[in-house]
Amino acid sequence: MEALPESINQEPEEGNQYEEDVKIFESKYDNEFLGLLNEIGIRLTNFNKHDKLKIKSWINLLTIPCDTNETKRNRNLYAIKLINQMINGKLEEPFTKHANGLSDLKWLSAHNIKAELTKKFYEEIDFETFKKLIMNSEEEDKRMSIRKKSSSKIKV
Repeated sequence: MEALPESINQEPEEGNQYEEDVKIFESKYDNEFLGLLNEIGIRLTNFNKHDKLKIKSWINLLTIPCDTNETKRNRNLYAIKLINQMINGKLEEPFTKHANGLSDLKWLSAHNIKAELTKKFYEEIDFETFKKLIMNSEEEDKRMSIRKKSSSKIKV
């Protein structure tokens, strides 16, 4: 598969390194992300050389290991946004430029991403899978919002 970084296909040098690599992809968000990478890889051949390089730079950025479920969820939302644009055959912001680093990743709202998804997206993608993914992300948006509000209250 062209979309996966080369490091994933390499054999680990040390015995313990493999176990550590597996832990990176243990959460539900990581399993979803692997499916999203597959969807990106399927559509990558439809783009010209320059757009492929941009997409690959974003794949490289998105495959940097994430520490928290919040960052993994955000990574998955970027992947969904990219897939939607790939299905429609046109890259838009932020994917019109090469990804330079983690500073390129702003926090996304599942609600906003859901609003961007096109009819064509739902026709080509297994709707039930993505419906669950988006609904889980919207619920997480609400939980994060509640946590921020409660942590911002001044304790006397």
